Amino acid sequence: MMRKINFTLKFSLISVLIIVFFAFLSSLALVFFLKSQTVLEHTSNKIVAEVSSSVDTRVESLIQPIDHQVSLTRSLLHAGVLKTTNDNSLKLYSAEVLKLVPQATMVYFARADGGFIISRRQDGTISSEVLPGLNARDSHLRGLARGHKKEVKTYDPRTRPWYKQAYKASTAVWSKPYVFETGKVLGVTQSLLIKVNNHNQGKDKKIVFGIDLTIKSLSEFVATLKPTKNTTVLIADSVGNLLAYRGLNGSSGLVNYTDLNDSAVREVIKDFVVSQHKRIRRDVGGVSYLANFSPVVAFANQHWSVGMVVPVDDIIGPQKQQLIDTLGWGLAILLFCIIFIWLFGNRFSKSVHDLSLQMYEVSHLNLGYTGFKRSRIREIINIQKALDQVTRGLQSFEKYVPAKLVKQLIVEGKSANLGGEKIELVVFFSDIKNFTDISENMQPTPLLEHMCDYFELMTHAIWDYQGTIDKFIGDAVMAFWG
Repeated sequence: MMRKINFTLKFSLISVLIIVFFAFLSSLALVFFLKSQTVLEHTSNKIVAEVSSSVDTRVESLIQPIDHQVSLTRSLLHAGVLKTTNDNSLKLYSAEVLKLVPQATMVYFARADGGFIISRRQDGTISSEVLPGLNARDSHLRGLARGHKKEVKTYDPRTRPWYKQAYKASTAVWSKPYVFETGKVLGVTQSLLIKVNNHNQGKDKKIVFGIDLTIKSLSEFVATLKPTKNTTVLIADSVGNLLAYRGLNGSSGLVNYTDLNDSAVREVIKDFVVSQHKRIRRDVGGVSYLANFSPVVAFANQHWSVGMVVPVDDIIGPQKQQLIDTLGWGLAILLFCIIFIWLFGNRFSKSVHDLSLQMYEVSHLNLGYTGFKRSRIREIINIQKALDQVTRGLQSFEKYVPAKLVKQLIVEGKSANLGGEKIELVVFFSDIKNFTDISENMQPTPLLEHMCDYFELMTHAIWDYQGTIDKFIGDAVMAFWG
């Protein structure tokens, strides 16, 4: 059988306090974990909604004036206010559109014969140019080439993606991102094929109207979005091409996520491209990241998505710091309680210790123990009073039963029970000779004094030889041994 381990009161109090503290700590950690998931979900959804709304609003502010100008141009051509054959009026008109739409970099008209009227913005100034149809242009360029003895390159708008898309579509259409021939920067073009009824020739004249928009401004805008300290906002398509990203100015052409130096953003976009999931959780370099992707409304048909990559600690950091602060205060309170219990426990446990010593002495019939100091604790005072009564009772009992006999019973673990045992005893009887005559000739008080002295002498004599006094019978004493 295993031996039970006993603990001191002070150790028990401190142990219980520590157990309660760690139970509280575990509960707090569980609550934090459950709450952090809720906070992470709620906060990330809120940030995504705000960022997506900001990006959509910004994109809308960029393209809405362009949409309006494209629609207006179609109406002016249909109404005959603008003539497809009047190069000069088209040149002036394109320059005016460029002034009205400051985010646009180029405005142009392209005819089916390759004729090209263009206005461009460069270094804060607007310049316009008219290139005739390719047949006339080729003749002119060949003459220049013979005169200057050099090869002259030509520009055919009909080979450009915006022109081809316009011819395929029945409405205004945005091109996919591409590098502009002029300026060599990345951008998109909204183009529209406009058919103008030519009553004189009996057939429609076709002309494509286009407006260029560089995406550099989008990169500059998303770089300003900082919903949290370390959040990265970007715009990417479904194959991981970056359309807006901090530091991306479009001068290096279309950049893919594989070219990024930021490993966290690179790995998150990789997961997005592979899975097409809108919500991604990824650990990179020991840091946990959360990413959300939502469509850019204006370019949803081209699968543009605004992405937000944020370290999880940026979202639940305040809650984590609150938990750390709580734990710090908890540890401080625990330390204070341990010190308090240690100091208070010394006084309290000393009272209990002294009381236990007194009880130990009483249990061994050492009834004269005086080492106990009175306590201020009510429960200990009540125990002390009860122990004092027990002590007085034993002191009275000790007058009739030898202390050594009681101690022997205690050592042997025996108790006084009804019944008895058959054993050999030595029985002693004594009385005072001629006690009747003596008592008749003495006053009561002197007689009582003599009897007390007599019984005290007889009692101690019997006790000295380990005898037990059975009873006092008048002047007689009955005792036994064994």
